Amino acid sequence: MKDLKLYARKYGNEPADLKLMFIFFVRNFRYVIYSAIAGCIVFALSYYLFQFVLTDEEQYVAQAELYIEYATDVRLDNIYINDYTWQNLVHTDRAIDYVREKISYSMTDEELKACVTANLVSDVRFVTLKVTAKDPGQAVNIARYFQEAIILFTEDMVDVENVVVFTNADHAEEIVKENKTLNMAIAGTVTGIVLAVFMILFCYTFDDATYIPLTFERRFGVPVIGVFHGHTEKELSGLVMSDENIETKKGGKHDYLTIKIAKRNLRKCAEGCMNIAVTDISIKPASERAFETLLHLKLLNEQEEMTEIAKGDLAEEDACFSAPNFRLDSKDAFKENADVAAECAKYDGTILLVRAGEHNAQVVERAINFLKKQGCNIIGVQLYDADAWILRFYYYRPVSFLNRKDKAIEDDTEEQDFDVEDISARRENS
Repeated sequence: MKDLKLYARKYGNEPADLKLMFIFFVRNFRYVIYSAIAGCIVFALSYYLFQFVLTDEEQYVAQAELYIEYATDVRLDNIYINDYTWQNLVHTDRAIDYVREKISYSMTDEELKACVTANLVSDVRFVTLKVTAKDPGQAVNIARYFQEAIILFTEDMVDVENVVVFTNADHAEEIVKENKTLNMAIAGTVTGIVLAVFMILFCYTFDDATYIPLTFERRFGVPVIGVFHGHTEKELSGLVMSDENIETKKGGKHDYLTIKIAKRNLRKCAEGCMNIAVTDISIKPASERAFETLLHLKLLNEQEEMTEIAKGDLAEEDACFSAPNFRLDSKDAFKENADVAAECAKYDGTILLVRAGEHNAQVVERAINFLKKQGCNIIGVQLYDADAWILRFYYYRPVSFLNRKDKAIEDDTEEQDFDVEDISARRENS
């Protein structure tokens, strides 16, 4: 059986399967869409609420422009009066006290400092004074008083000869907030997509489930007989071959003779074994239909052997599945039960049933190692409850199903010129 153990790697050491990674990503692409929609809604809605709904009342701004006349002997390139000078000037205690004495309503020093700014625009000669308030009249009054304070206090500056009001603060305009909801929605969408892609790749990296036969063979070094998929009695069920056992190609794509390949795999695995035990090593075993599939494959092999005996291609004493003493027995689920392992060790070979797609790699590896230590001859694995969608795309072409009268079965069991029933009768008589 050494030739069947194509890969002898331990769990977690198998190379990355980019094809399976891509299919896994496509399979979970709906989460990218969900995440993009969620990110778009969260970002856009949060921005809109905090920017327009949950904000304070409307704000108004009154603006004045002052022109600074410097002394004739001052060189502007050496002037020390900069943007910080004017901003600091309107926040001084003298300016704040001056304005507070002029206004007729009560405002603290912090509120006055927060509502006023004074900046140089582009030329050292122009100072822009802005006052923001909830009431337009209040904004205009405060701006005028700060304007007077600047003119009054600049008289102490030796380099400034005069301050002229270029634009008077005689009105206030409502501050119109820029609506960037669309930009935030786009940002949220992109963020959601990036996070979803990262999470899918993260989940794939740490996903220890088995989805295809090749993954199982790489991880545990045990040949896969076939893959059974279908969860309920109403669903279609079928077999798919191990990737390493694909021989026929048509048009550059794998030929899906699934029943024939699985039947051949079972025959190769069971070579030299007259009694075989079958046990489920999954975390949540549910292998009744998987065992029925093995019985179906056994029947197909039995018919094939009888056909070969009738044609003279196989000696009757060399037959396996059609031999009277051949047994394929179903045992209890393993569940790390030493009694089940001891029973399986009494048989010539053991076939394991494993639920595909279950996060059970560590359990499977521990079960295989334990069964081998107990003397069990593990000849193959049957995967069940597999994801047919992944199998269909990984192997390019649709899976053929058992409960359809597949042409492959018909071709494989077509009538010959000899009587198979006569061979069975002669065996029973002997």
